[in-house]
Amino acid sequence: MRFEYTGFIKRSVYPQNRRERVAELTEKGKRRYAEPAEIQKKWTEKVSACFPKQENEEFSRLRGQLAAGAEEVYKRTQK
Repeated sequence: MRFEYTGFIKRSVYPQNRRERVAELTEKGKRRYAEPAEIQKKWTEKVSACFPKQENEEFSRLRGQLAAGAEEVYKRTQK
């Protein structure tokens, strides 16, 4: 709710089921998200410049596996 009050998101009724609500980023929210995303992108480009393209691809693949494993562990702990 805090993000709604600050104007970063807006909630509306879901058209197919009036009991459900949909949360969407406002333009203000999109601008706020874009700023750190751009900073992260530039940082990643600078840091990964020390690896050849093939090693960057492998690292990206391994990060994906690690993230999937972490998500699986999290889901198991929530049951």
